[in-house]
Amino acid sequence: MMEFYFIILYITNMKSIATLFIIFILLFGCRSAPRKLPQLIQEKENLCKTTFTEQQERQLRKELGGLEAYFIRKGLLKDSTGASYRAVYKKIARQGDLYFKIDTSFQLLDSLDWIVTSHCFYQVFTSEELSQIRPRHYRAAKKINAASQKAPTPGKTAKQILHQLKKEDFGFAYYKTSSLVLFYQIAWPYSDEHIEPLVYPSGLETMVIQLNKNSQITIDHAIMDMGDVRQKVYNFLKTHPETKGIEISSNRNTSYKSYLQVKEVVKEVYAELSTTMGRPLPKYIIIHEPK
Repeated sequence: MMEFYFIILYITNMKSIATLFIIFILLFGCRSAPRKLPQLIQEKENLCKTTFTEQQERQLRKELGGLEAYFIRKGLLKDSTGASYRAVYKKIARQGDLYFKIDTSFQLLDSLDWIVTSHCFYQVFTSEELSQIRPRHYRAAKKINAASQKAPTPGKTAKQILHQLKKEDFGFAYYKTSSLVLFYQIAWPYSDEHIEPLVYPSGLETMVIQLNKNSQITIDHAIMDMGDVRQKVYNFLKTHPETKGIEISSNRNTSYKSYLQVKEVVKEVYAELSTTMGRPLPKYIIIHEPK
């Protein structure tokens, strides 16, 4: 039986990559200074001390190495040089986004909250790697961040990164690592889908499934387990499914496992209804950018 599968996808923008860069540089700009750390930076330091163990640090270092090797093997990166990383940003600037199908996962990168990953990944660096940071990197990060606030799109942010950084910067450990984390974060939620601009029926009636930062699932403000979600989706779609769709809205800290479970439940309901009705149903699944 032929199936039609439509996804209206709101891709994660790369505004967060500027934030990631500036957080890192602020952290180490402040760590090297004799004055007291600002409260915001101190809070980030405390977060890492209490939520990021030495074992996780070792595992993250290993996973990042594996992630780079994976990107090279799959052709996103040509090799491990800074020039290859810069080429990815040039591609994003040219295409306006990062289109990459990722078909693997990494335990720690998948399980850690985004806030922990983005604020604590600096712990994998050596003293020598940290010494690469210069005042100009801080200034560049501020400019990238300011520009991304005005134009928070992947393509425009990538152009700012290319404009503000020197070619050699892309070979520095902290820029390569932050890029790996962001490339993975951008790719992973949509790993098994074909991304295209799609047209959907006017007046499409939708039901919204929301996943919060704790991976709790709510529909119409009611907390539900996976069984409840299945029944709710089924009841919603069983009448006039061709005119209806499902929206999935998640948080940056939503676990990948929960996200996949919800998406699979929706797809299973569509498959069940297609069998019951004896005809292929168009599947309108709207995946919103994580907030």
